[in-house]
Amino acid sequence: VILSDKSTVEIKANSPDGKSYLTLDGQISVELSKNDRVEVKSSEQSLSMIVLKKRNFYKLASEKLREVTVNEA
Repeated sequence: VILSDKSTVEIKANSPDGKSYLTLDGQISVELSKNDRVEVKSSEQSLSMIVLKKRNFYKLASEKLREVTVNEA
């Protein structure tokens, strides 16, 4: 889904078993109650990021997993 930076998306928790979770950045998880609403929109703050051209995230993750596997053996 591609949206304009002026768009707002609203998500309503409505799971049949009443259990819904919001996870942010793969780290923080919050349980939502039935009919809770989450609004997602562009922030007024900006973020500068560094891009490493020679290192690919997936290649780096694979290398790290290999290191863990070798060290645990």
